[in-house]
Amino acid sequence: MKKPVLIVLLFAMLPSLIAQAADGHEFQLWTEAGLRYKLSKNLRLGFDQHFRFDKDASEVESIMPELYLTYRVIKRLRIRLGYRFMALPVTSQEDAYCDTAHRFYADLRYRYRAKPFRIRARLRYQEQFGWPWDEDGDIQARHTFRQKLFFSVSTPLGLEPFVAGELFLRFGDPDGVLHKWRGSLGLSYELDRHELSIFYRAEGMLDDDTDPLYHILGLAYSVRLN
Repeated sequence: MKKPVLIVLLFAMLPSLIAQAADGHEFQLWTEAGLRYKLSKNLRLGFDQHFRFDKDASEVESIMPELYLTYRVIKRLRIRLGYRFMALPVTSQEDAYCDTAHRFYADLRYRYRAKPFRIRARLRYQEQFGWPWDEDGDIQARHTFRQKLFFSVSTPLGLEPFVAGELFLRFGDPDGVLHKWRGSLGLSYELDRHELSIFYRAEGMLDDDTDPLYHILGLAYSVRLN
């Protein structure tokens, strides 16, 4: 079987397999499209547009444009500063509107590659303002540290299977510091300036035992403009 046909078949089969695995549980669909632009040798500008769907991917859960700058300090170390606007549609019998929030973040990113393996670690601090409001209707701030570890391996087909784990620590929260976790398993493919990824992600809360375990199908596409 020719390489392009095999790759198309793999990417076409994975969504149905993930949906079947999540049958009977909370299922979400996350999509992302991004642009990357090289400003200088060590400085990159990026834009991502996120659309997330919940209730078995039947309703829009959030619409989130995001802009960021990445600076390479040394060969394996990068710093990223970013902003994400969050629009959260709410529909009731009386009205339809959007709650909003603003997220600012700073990342410290480390990369190491020893072919065919690649390891990435990310430490993020983020401040989020807006929804949900406090009891007096005032803007509420959320202070969160996010630790993420990513591992992948390249293959002769050009496909790159990957696995990732992330832990959220929230400070100043009455429910405690441990907030939630995410685990991801996926596949990416890069062709020239284009990159396509598909992944399965599980997400669970650590500060509320009553919240369900979320099963997420993710689809991401990005292109480098120069």
